[in-house]
Amino acid sequence: MSVEPIHWRPLGGRDLAAGAAWLTSALAPWQQAWLATPALMVEAVALLDPSDSVRCSDQCESWSIGDDVWLFAEPRQIAMLVNEALDLPKSFALTGHACAPVLADVGTLLVDELLDAIGAALSPERETAADLIKTSNVDTPRLRYGGASFRLRNASGESVLTLVCGAPTLWSRLPLSNPPVHAANTRAESLRSTAVGSSRVSLHAMLGQCELSVPQLATLAVGDVIRLDHTITEPIALQLAQSDRGRPIPIAAGMPGQHGGKFSIQLTSIAAPATP
Repeated sequence: MSVEPIHWRPLGGRDLAAGAAWLTSALAPWQQAWLATPALMVEAVALLDPSDSVRCSDQCESWSIGDDVWLFAEPRQIAMLVNEALDLPKSFALTGHACAPVLADVGTLLVDELLDAIGAALSPERETAADLIKTSNVDTPRLRYGGASFRLRNASGESVLTLVCGAPTLWSRLPLSNPPVHAANTRAESLRSTAVGSSRVSLHAMLGQCELSVPQLATLAVGDVIRLDHTITEPIALQLAQSDRGRPIPIAAGMPGQHGGKFSIQLTSIAAPATP
C-alpha cells in the first residue's frame, strides 16, 4: 500500500474567495456562449469538513468532474437555465408531445458544455477536457480533506446550480507561497528554516486499549490473547508524542496496512488543529 503525499493545510476564508474567483473565470466563456445576458454569479456558501454531507433534494441530479468537483441541480433549475439561454420568460415551458424533448435536449447540451468548461479549467494544460472523467448521477461526494460549496445564482438571486469542490482543487487555486523576505532578515529566515527543516517529531499509532485486573496482570503468560477496545474496521489514531511526557495529541486517523514489509497506515482523516 502506498499513499501519494499531499501538501495539507486547513481551508479558510481566502480559499472560499479564491474558489469563487476561479469558478467565475471558468464559467465566463460558457456564459458568453450560452446566455443572452451573462448575469449568473458564483457565490461562496461554506467550508465543508470531511465529515460533512452534501444535502440535496430527491429530485436533484448530480455530476462529477474529475475526482474533486461535483455539480448538483434540480430539473426546475436546469429549466430556468434553458429559459435564460433561449431568452424566454422564467415561467415558460414546452408541453406539447413533439416539443417537450426540445428543452431536455437543450438542457443536456447546456450542462455538458458547463462540465467541459469546468474540466478545461481543472486541466488547463490539456487541449480538451474530453479525457477528464465526467459522471452523472453520482453518489454523495466523499470529501477526504474537506472542501467548500458554492452556489450559482441568477440576477433575481435564485439558485440555479450548486457546486462542491474538494480541498485539493481549492489548494491548487491558492497554493502555499513564501512571503517576501527583506535582505536584512535573509540570514535569520534561513537559520529558522534550517532549524525547522531538521526537526523531527515522534508519532505513535494507537491500536487500542484495554483494562486488566491486578490478578489478570500477574498471571499473564505467553500465548494469551488480549482483546483491545478497537474493532478491526475502526481507524487507528495517529498521535503526536509530547516530549515533556504530556498527553499525546491526536493529529490524524487511518486504516492499517503494510508497505515495504512494514506496518503502515493510510490516512482517512486529519484532525483540526487545537485552538486556545
